[in-house]
Formats: sequence, C-alpha cells, structure tokens
Amino acid sequence: MQDTRLHSLLHSNEPPESFDAPAIQSAMSDIDQRICALDLEISGLQGRVAQLQEARAALIRSRQPYKAILSPLRRLPTETLGEIFMHTVPSIRDLVRWNGFGMNQSPWVLIHVCSRWREIAISLPSLWSLIYMDQRYPLAVAEMQVQRAKTLRVHIHGRTEFGLQPISETRILEYLISHSTRWEEFSIEMRENFDVLLPTLRDQVPLLRRLSLEWNEDLYTEDPEESIDYFETATSLVELRICYPGIISFSPSLQQLTRYHVDAPWETHQQILSVSPALVEAHISVEDGPQWSDMDPKIELLHLRCLYVSWTKIVQFLHVPVLEQVTFDLSSIEDELSLGVDEFMAATSGTVRRLGLRGLPQADVAQEIMDAYPSVTELAILIYGGDDYHFDDEDSNEVDSETEEHALIPDSLISLLDLSFSFDTLPLLTHLHLVFEDELLLDYEVYAGMLGSHWTDDHHLALRVATLRMSSWDPHKPSPDVRHKFDALRRSGLDFSMDYDGHVLDRLGSWLCQATWC
Repeated sequence: MQDTRLHSLLHSNEPPESFDAPAIQSAMSDIDQRICALDLEISGLQGRVAQLQEARAALIRSRQPYKAILSPLRRLPTETLGEIFMHTVPSIRDLVRWNGFGMNQSPWVLIHVCSRWREIAISLPSLWSLIYMDQRYPLAVAEMQVQRAKTLRVHIHGRTEFGLQPISETRILEYLISHSTRWEEFSIEMRENFDVLLPTLRDQVPLLRRLSLEWNEDLYTEDPEESIDYFETATSLVELRICYPGIISFSPSLQQLTRYHVDAPWETHQQILSVSPALVEAHISVEDGPQWSDMDPKIELLHLRCLYVSWTKIVQFLHVPVLEQVTFDLSSIEDELSLGVDEFMAATSGTVRRLGLRGLPQADVAQEIMDAYPSVTELAILIYGGDDYHFDDEDSNEVDSETEEHALIPDSLISLLDLSFSFDTLPLLTHLHLVFEDELLLDYEVYAGMLGSHWTDDHHLALRVATLRMSSWDPHKPSPDVRHKFDALRRSGLDFSMDYDGHVLDRLGSWLCQATWC
C-alpha cells in the first residue's frame, strides 16, 4: 500500500499528507545507506587509482632516459653540435643589454648540461675567445678562458665606480695584456689607471684586426693631443673605432684598413684618412663647431663605398669615385648647402644608389639632396631631433598641450616623396625606410597618403618595400582608418612593415657605417 502511495506522489504534483512523511523518510534513509556504501567503495578505488597513477608516473620517469638514448640530438655529429654551440655565444650588444657577464650565459652554461657537451664545449677554442670584462668579471674566469681559447677578442666595458676596484681591474688587464699576441679584437672604455698599461702593447698585437678606443668626457684634458702610437705595429688592423673629443696622435700603418668609425676633431680625421687608402666604409663624425679651411687638400679614398658624415661640408674634402651609399647628418645643417657639397653630389650622383638623411632636415635642403641623386633606389630618412631641434614656421605643425613634450615631423618633409605633388623626386626608388631614433611624432595620415601615391589605380611605380621603425609605442596610433590604408597597400602588393623597437639604433648600423662588433 505504501509503495503504491509513494509511486503516486513521485509521479504527480499531489501534496503529501502528514502520514506520508515516515514512508518518505524511510525511503530516503535506504538510499543514503546505499550512497554511503558506494562512497566507501569509491574511496577505496580512488586510493588504488592514486597508487596506480603514482606507479605510472614513476615508470614514465624511468623510461625517459631510455628514450633520450634514441633522441636525434644525441646522434648529432660533434661538429654539428659544436656549430650550434657557436651560435649561442652572446654578442657584445647582448651583453650590454643583459648588464654584462654572467655564468648563466654561453659558453659557461653549456658545460653543465652533460659530460659530452662539456667535452665538446671545452674542445672549441673559438667558443671561449670573447672576453667581456666588466664589474662582475673575475680574474679566475679570465685565466680559464685564456687557457681554453686560441685567439682572443677582448672587450673592456663599464665604469670603475660601480664595479671592480682599480687594483683588481688593473690586475685583470695586466694578465690579458700578457697574452696580447693572441688578440684579434680589442675594445676599451679608457680609465685613468690604464694609461701606464696600454703602452706595453707596443709590438705585441700582431694579430689585431679590430680596435675600438673610447674616452669618457671626464678623462678628456686640454692637453694638445692624446698619443696612441703603441698600436703603430698593428699591421693586421682592418677595422678602427675611436671616440675622443681631443686630437689624437696616431701613426700606425693603415694601408690595409677597410672600416673606419671615428668621432673626433677634423684634424684627427685628416691624419688617419690620409693614410688609409683602402677604406671601404667610413663613419666620419666631427664635434660641434669644426675648424676647417676650404684650402685643405682632398683626401683620396678610391675604394670607399659606404660613407656617413656628421657635417655635410666634410664631403667637399673627399674624393670617392666608387661611392655607392652616403648618409648626410642634417641635424646641424645651415640654411643652404655649400658649393663644395654641390660639387661632391654632382661627382657621385652616377654611382650612389643608397641615400640616407639623418636629423630633421629642412624640406628645401632635403629636396636639393634628393634631386642630386636621381638614380637612388633605396632611401632612409633617420629622424633624430637632438636637444635643440626646431622647425621653420612654414614647415612645422603646432604642438598642442597633449604633445608639448615632443616635436612633430613637418608634413613637408614626408610630402617630398608624395607623387601627388611631383613625379621627379627619386623616380627609381624601390625601398623607403623611415626610422625614428627618438620620441618624435608622425602624422600617419600624411605618411599613408604618401605611400598611397606610389600605388594608385592608374599606376604602380617603382616602390616595392616600405618600412616604418618607431623607438616607442603609442597604442592609439595610428588610427583604425590609417591601419586600413596600410592593409590595403599590402594587399595591392607593397611590402610594408611597421614595428616598435626600443633598440632601434642597433638597426641603423649599415646606414651610419657604424662599428657593430663592439
């Protein structure tokens, strides 16, 4: 009778009576007992499952070493693995970004993986040749690297006050100098306590191919000149970098020098360039207010192909008949180019194919330079404001309250390349690069319009590649409309790329003819 009553209640919405409660509670109690029994059984099974899972994981761990035996990496020839190791060695710029030396870097980290890797790494002399001495570099590490390397690339960076004590620093340098006959590269940021050590390098660097010397401003004195004649017997030297605000006495034989990056007074450049006839690349940077005479003789650089000058007037003292690339720094440009510069551009217009303009050039000056090189196929505009940039009123955009800490790139500079206004500027241009070295602002609408003028429905002209490199990122720029225009240009066939890179200066090495090895 109760079962029939419960069945009726379960299959209807009829409310239960008071006398139904005991039967309902009894039914629920029976079910609860069965649930408890199942819970106990499940608990036991779960414990067993946990044991089985743990046993399975242990078997997987024990299986892994056997699997590793069959790994293709284990079968890599020693030569191949060694070549891979060589590609893990950080560059000097990597070390600078990482704040210098560390035992967690290659090659040190490689010798702690396994005995085979350690054996291979130690057997590769070139893996240990780069010595980057900074505030964390101990003498014991230097001794170990020198022991394992065949030739040495010695780079000394960092400031003493934040790192090694002078006595420790001097001791390490003395040790490295004792092995200078094995040096292939040497770059150093000069210290006062190094003055008595470097002269001992005289006649001791027969293999030296790359040399970089840099003086901090606080070490510069008003003495007539700084002598570095102790490198005069560096007969293998092919790359030279010097940064010194004073005049340098430098009299080595430089007949074999091919790459030159010097930031110094004009007198120093004259001295070195005049004895470097084999130069292929030259970065000529002169301090503000250079003193030169229009009567200075021209310097013959018959093999020079890549040139950067910090002042346009420098070029009037150079004879470069096979020049292929030139970058003018226009951040210090006067109102107009001198006659000597015009003559230089006329003489090189037939050979130059890559043109760079650096700074914030006035539109008319930039136009004059581009008009002088109608055969250019690749143009780079390297925007750099400096500390005292300004625009002529007619070329400048107004800086409002939201952009008061920045400068705006004048529309007229970008519009020079807009075919809507002229078809005469650089008619053979195939590659266009716009690079921002600091936080200046671009009118993306004007820039997109300029690119679009090269890709209209009526004609697709020579331009094939356009790159935009920014030193900082603004999440609100460019606008969605401009982004759609960029996408449309890509679909039309233009190879356009835009990115933001805090290390954008590292990408300018080829345009500035910079020494990128130090």
